[in-house]
Amino acid sequence: MSIVKISDETLRRIENNDPNLTYINVVSRDYTDNQTVKGYFWLHNGADVSRLGNAIANNTHLKSIELCGTSEWMLATTLDTAPLFEGLQRSTTIKLLSLKGDIGIGILYEFVANSSSITNITLLDCDLRWSVLSRALAQAITKCPNLKVITMFHCNIEGASVKQFASGIKGMSCLQRLELIHGIDVIGMNLSVSVD
Repeated sequence: MSIVKISDETLRRIENNDPNLTYINVVSRDYTDNQTVKGYFWLHNGADVSRLGNAIANNTHLKSIELCGTSEWMLATTLDTAPLFEGLQRSTTIKLLSLKGDIGIGILYEFVANSSSITNITLLDCDLRWSVLSRALAQAITKCPNLKVITMFHCNIEGASVKQFASGIKGMSCLQRLELIHGIDVIGMNLSVSVD
């Protein structure tokens, strides 16, 4: 089955409120891995993003969404992805948002701030080596009103960047756990912090 047909099937299942589909993996045009994952949706040029956004907003079984790719898919002139994120904002069931690649901060700023259902955010392979990025991420994170858990995998965040980020989220009363799992720069370092 082609990835376009797989995407169409995923969209149909979300629209039909399939109780067996609780996860959706939305990927950019330049990211075509994991095609066999249940809930796979590829943002190709013919993708009906408005239909997908409405389906996500109205679905009562989706619990998590993963967005994969580069920042280019947010800016593509041939594909307006805003309806997808507007649907995510209107969802009342999605609790976990995973962002893979350098797409996290803009999405959090523009679209997750008003989402009251999201309680967990996972960032994977987002390069946060610079403290300015960590500060911007912290500002975006604080806009998530019910966020309880933040997990960062292989985001190259350490030292001053960690301090900058921790300082930025210090006042979040809802946040219960921050977990940083470093990749290239600090192999095998796991840091769990309880934030009061």
